[in-house]
Amino acid sequence: MKTVLIPIDFSDVSERLLQTAADWSREMSLSVILLHVVEPYYDAIGYYPEVQPVWPVPILHTGESILQERQNKLHAFASTYTDQLPDIDCRVRLGMPAEEIVNCAKETHADLLLIGSHGHGALYHLILGDVSTDVMRNAPCPVMIVQSRIAAEGAGAEHAHEAASDAMPQQALG
Repeated sequence: MKTVLIPIDFSDVSERLLQTAADWSREMSLSVILLHVVEPYYDAIGYYPEVQPVWPVPILHTGESILQERQNKLHAFASTYTDQLPDIDCRVRLGMPAEEIVNCAKETHADLLLIGSHGHGALYHLILGDVSTDVMRNAPCPVMIVQSRIAAEGAGAEHAHEAASDAMPQQALG
């Protein structure tokens, strides 16, 4: 049985990732680990007490209730695929997404990382960075990137899901 790690952010590409794994599972036995990473929030209040924020201020840490809520959401998301993917492990971590994804891949000895890309432009990536690129650079295993439907259609690939599903990871998974 091969282990596939799938980071989930609950965007439109998350559904495509699980469907791709489900399609692959018809051809081979897969153990799927779904990982959702909650980024910590940082409180900047206190540096300038006379300045009141215009938007809601995030807290310094992310409470257990948020982690539990995300765990519940991840289990609900995974439950729609339990018939096709009977071996799904759901995990939620607190930290920086790229770092936590790579750490989880190392800890679980993942055979493949199946990650989504939102198709943001170069300026967005230059300013804010790109999780999938950071993961590719540091992953201990092969990485396959699946585009969001919007990114795939923007690139002219009307059948990107079928292409990803057809690109069986047999070489990557041995």
